[in-house]
Amino acid sequence: MAPTLAGAATIPFDPIKLREWMRAWVAIGLLIILLLTLELPWLALALHWAKPGELRDLLGVLISPVVGLVGAATGFYYGAQKS
Repeated sequence: MAPTLAGAATIPFDPIKLREWMRAWVAIGLLIILLLTLELPWLALALHWAKPGELRDLLGVLISPVVGLVGAATGFYYGAQKS
């Protein structure tokens, strides 16, 4: 005899929970990227993997877009909370 789901309780799908969970993971991911962008150059300098001039050029290109992404995500999240 095949098993049935007749006695199983069903939980209704709540898209709001899924949306908030996904927003939280996107925010956490962006903050991790920002943290790594700011901390890995210090590690590279401490371990002599790169020269200060190389890191200055690299960080000049990387920091602005990452901070912009984190700022846009934060603004979107808090903007959506008010409405």
